[in-house]
Amino acid sequence: MPRFVKDGRFNFSENQDHVFIIAEIGVNHDGDRTKAVELTDLAKSCDADMVKFQAFDPHWLCNPTVAQAGYQLENQKGKREAEDGFMEMLHRYQMSRGQMIDVRRHCDRTDIGFLCTPFDVKSLRMLVDEVGVEMLKIGSGQLVHMPLLVEAGRSGLPVIISTGVSNLEEIGMALTWIAFGRTHKEGLPDASYVRMPTADDLAVLKDNVAIMQCTTSYPAPLEETNLNVITTLQDAFGLPVGFSDHTGTTNVMCGAVKLGARFLETHITYDVNAIGPDHKASHEKAAFRTYVANARAAVKKDFPVPDAAWGYGIKVCNAKEGAVHDIARNGLWAIRDIAPGEEFVLGENEADVQYKNANVKAVRSVCELTPCALTVLLGQKATKAIRAHAPIPADQIPPSKMKPAFLADKDPAGAKTRARIEKLHGDMGLVGKAQKRVG
Repeated sequence: MPRFVKDGRFNFSENQDHVFIIAEIGVNHDGDRTKAVELTDLAKSCDADMVKFQAFDPHWLCNPTVAQAGYQLENQKGKREAEDGFMEMLHRYQMSRGQMIDVRRHCDRTDIGFLCTPFDVKSLRMLVDEVGVEMLKIGSGQLVHMPLLVEAGRSGLPVIISTGVSNLEEIGMALTWIAFGRTHKEGLPDASYVRMPTADDLAVLKDNVAIMQCTTSYPAPLEETNLNVITTLQDAFGLPVGFSDHTGTTNVMCGAVKLGARFLETHITYDVNAIGPDHKASHEKAAFRTYVANARAAVKKDFPVPDAAWGYGIKVCNAKEGAVHDIARNGLWAIRDIAPGEEFVLGENEADVQYKNANVKAVRSVCELTPCALTVLLGQKATKAIRAHAPIPADQIPPSKMKPAFLADKDPAGAKTRARIEKLHGDMGLVGKAQKRVG
């Protein structure tokens, strides 16, 4: 079986008929190291290539005021866990550095790949410097987290980005920031990097950055799956494109394979009825085995795929995703009280707060400013008092330096945003109404 990563690059060319399967364990281990190992063994027995976990520090992932997403509450309906705030839920499912290293070593012993999604810069550095990962995955909610994407690029490791609740422009900017990290040893980009990637940027990313079409709903409705976006992203950026599958089916991903996807991700669990935010959108052992077998066979055999799953190829936040957008995405928030005249300083860990007097962090949820506003905000001085855990107001960006991308989209699935993104597809020469591909 070919390795997903070889010599520091994605290894899709060694066996072009092989479909790599990433078994997303996520937080389905329930914060229990033993369950994490058992699910890893389950994925291995089903012939998965990799298992994927999540690394996060709750205090650097979200603002204390964040609530659970609607699908998380629904998936725990009637249970005590549905009464928790988002921060409480994170603490329940957080894996320690030691647990991560232990599970990664178990993966090495059993010959299955270990992959992990960092949700904050502190966790990313831990994965690279201490856990020893060979690649990184950036989750959909972090696609606009500019400092995280720069740090992922700076790691030098292959990077996969997932694209739920996003549009084509946001994906392009994310690639630009990864390219900046690849080519700059320190610092964050200035406002000139808040743009779509250039040909030079994409050349830097060739063979070491990949994209996954994704719909951030658990489970994802077929009518919002939009498989034809895979072709759109291939044409737009010339990078490998896979499919992060939250549909809970064992056949929809066959359409992704027919469109050229050679890596897939889907959740695995020990019990779809277990308490937790993601179990209901996951596969138990028998279904996961069927999923793997169908995906691998789909390279040479046609499988029926529901018409609703193909979509029309425009990459934009879908209606049901819009309900998740504001909780899944990051904004700029005050770490502590900020006095008028105080300079804005980014914090990414506790040491930044203690020794650099950091006062701003990029965390969930959406507020007035997106993380790319840091390209202008840092070094500016506050014009008014800002309370701890309050959003950084948009009026702290001088009007002459404001860019549309600095402001959070309050209606990401709305007609105005859709029209703008459809125009971008047209300007880039992409097919607006992608035709169904069946091989």
